[in-house]
Amino acid sequence: MVTDGVISFTEHFQQVEDRRVVPRTTHSLHSIQFIAVAATIAGTDGPEEAVLHQDT
Repeated sequence: MVTDGVISFTEHFQQVEDRRVVPRTTHSLHSIQFIAVAATIAGTDGPEEAVLHQDT
């Protein structure tokens, strides 16, 4: 859904193909993408630091 030229997070990333093996996945690709973007906006320095801040 486009509202005033702004698209949703899901719409923006829907074209990214998930090439993972489905039975071996726990989290959706959408969830992983959202966490990565949120961690970047929060200023984390890599995945280890993002994990340290997951409960804050």
